Amino acid sequence: MPWILALVFAVIGFAGNREWGGLVGFAFGFVFGYTRQLDSRIKLLERRLAELARAPRPEPVATPPPAVEAEAPAATEPPPAPAPAVRDPWFDGTPARITAPRPAPAPAPRASLPPDPLTRAFDAAKAYFTTGNVVAKAGVVVLFFGVAFLLKYAAEHAILPIEVRLAAVAAGGLALVAVGWRKRLERAAFALLLQGAGVGVMYLTVFAALRLYHVLPASLAFGLMLGLVAFSALLAILQDARALAVAGSIGGFLAPVLISSGGGSHVALFSYYALLNAGIFAIAWFKAWRILNWLGFMFTFVIATAWGVTSYRPEHFATTEPFLVLFYAFYLVIPVLFARRVPVALEGYVDGTLVFGLPVVGFGLQYGLVRDMEYGAALSALALGGVYLALAATSWKRWGAESRRLPEAQLALGVIFLTLTVPFALAAGVTAATWALEAAGIYWVALHQGRTLARWFALLLQIGAAVAFVAHYDGLRHAGDLPVLNTACLGAAFIAAAGFFTSWCSERYADALPPAERPLRAVLLAWGLGWWYVAGLAEIDRHVAHELREATALVFSSVSLAALARLAHPAWTAMRQASLLHLAIVTLAAGGAYLNHPTRQVLADLGGLAWPLALAVWYGLLRAEETLWPRRAVELGHAGGLLVASFIAAFSASRAMAATLPGASTWAFVAWPALAAAALGALAKFGPRLAWPVVRHAPVYTGLAAGGLAAFLLGWALYACTEPGGATPLPWLPLANPLELLQGVAVIAAALWARRTMADARLPHLPAWALPAIVGGTLFLVANAALGRAVHHLGGVPFDLGALARSPVFEAALAVFWGVTALGVMHFASRRGLREPWFAGAGLLGLLTVKLFLIDLAGTGTIGRIVSFLATGGLMLLIGYLSPLPPRRAGAAP
Repeated sequence: MPWILALVFAVIGFAGNREWGGLVGFAFGFVFGYTRQLDSRIKLLERRLAELARAPRPEPVATPPPAVEAEAPAATEPPPAPAPAVRDPWFDGTPARITAPRPAPAPAPRASLPPDPLTRAFDAAKAYFTTGNVVAKAGVVVLFFGVAFLLKYAAEHAILPIEVRLAAVAAGGLALVAVGWRKRLERAAFALLLQGAGVGVMYLTVFAALRLYHVLPASLAFGLMLGLVAFSALLAILQDARALAVAGSIGGFLAPVLISSGGGSHVALFSYYALLNAGIFAIAWFKAWRILNWLGFMFTFVIATAWGVTSYRPEHFATTEPFLVLFYAFYLVIPVLFARRVPVALEGYVDGTLVFGLPVVGFGLQYGLVRDMEYGAALSALALGGVYLALAATSWKRWGAESRRLPEAQLALGVIFLTLTVPFALAAGVTAATWALEAAGIYWVALHQGRTLARWFALLLQIGAAVAFVAHYDGLRHAGDLPVLNTACLGAAFIAAAGFFTSWCSERYADALPPAERPLRAVLLAWGLGWWYVAGLAEIDRHVAHELREATALVFSSVSLAALARLAHPAWTAMRQASLLHLAIVTLAAGGAYLNHPTRQVLADLGGLAWPLALAVWYGLLRAEETLWPRRAVELGHAGGLLVASFIAAFSASRAMAATLPGASTWAFVAWPALAAAALGALAKFGPRLAWPVVRHAPVYTGLAAGGLAAFLLGWALYACTEPGGATPLPWLPLANPLELLQGVAVIAAALWARRTMADARLPHLPAWALPAIVGGTLFLVANAALGRAVHHLGGVPFDLGALARSPVFEAALAVFWGVTALGVMHFASRRGLREPWFAGAGLLGLLTVKLFLIDLAGTGTIGRIVSFLATGGLMLLIGYLSPLPPRRAGAAP
């Protein structure tokens, strides 16, 4: 079969193009035939496997164990005859042997799905060439092509008068029809073959007389063609011969292709095809022959498309548009005529091609004709939309609920074409807005009617709106200077509104959705929020001054999320949960304000409105949604709210101090711990008076929120050790300068918080040794920095680690300080009987000794070295006398 189809398509291709048409046709026919052959084999295997799976399996016969007899040997019976060999139907190997199966009841016949129309057409072609009178059938095909090539040869070589030649060919075709008609009762199949061949020959003759030889006037030729169309249709209807109708149609459509010489009038060609389609239309009025409808559609629009691609010019519009409208009308009505007799199965190949393929191909051709005309495509889409809606209303009245698929398909196509009208007629922003609103409405209706395809169409339409918006965004940005009320902003806003509405619908009517579609509500909500922010932030970028954009964006975000959360309450839970996004946005905005503009007053310009509003919305959402949001998110929200508020207050105070004292950076630097310590103190003092949020969430505020402030204070105190700490415009005094005072305040505030936390059983706390170690270690580093700072300010040594290390004054002071510190710690530990602090002091003393012998002995001057050694030695003697190692307590581990 692949070779037969390859030869047939090769002939057709060669007739169309002598250079490469035959080769392409041969390859296409072979691949197509081979694919269909493989498909048939696979389906056969699947059917046989299904039959084997349904058949009951044989049960093996259980043999009892042999009886054991020790004495007299039992008479042995001859072995049973072997079971008959059964050949496996799937393999050609050794026959399989099975043990006596029980006779199984014949499986009940199972209704199989009818094959698709393309399979039926292929099977019919296969049967045509492989069953029945194969010789006669092949002869008909060969005869048809022979007549076509004879006419072409006669056109190129003057052999006999042309009228005689044409009349002889026509008489031969008529004779074939007459013989076939006479034999219709004796040999029906053979008779139909002859009739089909005769009709095809007469089609060829009339068309050649009109197009190639011009021996017939156009009116007479088309009259004859119309007669042939009616004649062949009548023969097919009278004999109920679908094959005759198909054969006549194929011959009629191939006639102009086979005898074409590359020239001629497209009007004659399309007029001829109009007559052929009129015959198909007439047959469709009486017979429900899907394959005939499909062949007419394919031949008409494939050949018309080929002519349009290669030969159409704008001046052909007036002589081409009427034919396109006529062809479209034929195949628009034919599915309706078909539905009058059998239910339309839109999932089938043929009906799907006519109902859905026609608008795709037909409107594509129409667009090619009118694309250079202003509003041509828009008016065409509008007209088709109206036609489909009217046809849907008529079909619905005709069938009602009996067969809703065809009216629903026509309704969907009408909506699609009305949708296409907008982008062809209006700007991209308006297109996006219209499509988005239309998508929201379609989705709502589809949810109520349970239409899956309509829901997905609505979602795809929203994507189409976004694509239309993005593709033309550069032009939309300059479409209008009016803030908000311009096509760019409104287009994005309507896309966002459609996303919000479909998300709400998918949650509100979740029971009407299959489980696989329900997670889409989160995706739709994210889609809506994304486009909402695109609309707002783009407007801010276009119309707001640069220095005001960040604060304006924060106001926009706060108001938007607050309003959406309020509108979503209480039913739209997805939106209420999404309002948690505000906390992340405000946190990122605070960090961005510091990183991008560290020297700008955060509350300047609109910041004085934006930040209080953002924090108010923050706590308002916490109050409204704390029962809906996850518990951990609520805890982080309360702690983060306090920390962000403290951060903004400290940042603002720091910028205010920098503006007040431009040359004194230390005052701006110490504003940070001052505000943080104040917030920690205010939380401890006034927090117990606030029923909400502090008392209600006391563990969060006492632990996580206050702990964040305490950690910041300790971190700042350590970082401040690297600062020289001037006091301008005040004189610098040791320990009484702003930097060292605030370092002390920071460490003490953190220590008080840690002590209070350890007394609260509701909070996790550190081991007993950790608090003294952290606070003590921080104070020790702060004191070392204060000592170096004193040497810097009073001794004129640069505040640099290398310069201080080379200073004998700093080295001697450091040795004295470390020794005194070790003495104090060890004496305190000895008096209290605490061994761990005593060892800590001893460790510091050992570190001091190592420093003296390895560093100071080689690097310091004579005076510094003398002072360091004398002081350290004296302190060690004093420690040995006053602070001996405390004895180990009874029961303590060694």
